[in-house]
Amino acid sequence: RILRVKFKLGLMDGQPNDRGNLAVIGSPDHLAVAREAVAKSLVLLKNNGGLLPIRPGARVLVAGPAAHSMAMQSGGWTVSWQGSDVTRDDFPNGQTIWEGIEEAVRAAGGAATLSADGSFTTKPDVAIFIFGEEPYAEFQGDVPTLDYQPVNPADLARLKRLKEAGIPVVAVFLSGRPLFTNPE
Repeated sequence: RILRVKFKLGLMDGQPNDRGNLAVIGSPDHLAVAREAVAKSLVLLKNNGGLLPIRPGARVLVAGPAAHSMAMQSGGWTVSWQGSDVTRDDFPNGQTIWEGIEEAVRAAGGAATLSADGSFTTKPDVAIFIFGEEPYAEFQGDVPTLDYQPVNPADLARLKRLKEAGIPVVAVFLSGRPLFTNPE
């Protein structure tokens, strides 16, 4: 069956194509497909109090371990097998989530600050906390439970600290599979 699909896709006809050509990563065509894939795969679970969309001119804290991590954003099977060694330089025309949010917030007349651990000096109007699984593929991603961070819930603690400070929080969870995230 796999071979039939490869033939249908033209992978076996000997015609040159860009598959496997790392130089085309980040080309306008690839960026358009990536933006479409993200738009079609995002799932908004809750919008308590109508926090989204964030108002123009807001002071936004962008926090969390995945906010400026191309590896966590891309996952496994991207440029390398496991994906853990992927860097920003592997995607010369790409953006991390932080870079995209900073650009949008600035264009709307606001200010954005990046803080991986969620700390801040000036209280923001809203925090966007971006977290999730480390990149993996195949057996490296095997887990004994589908509970996210069952042993050391560091991300949950960071989310709670932001909420306890009275900051409205948008949580963005990156994962390649369904996980139990009710506490988060």
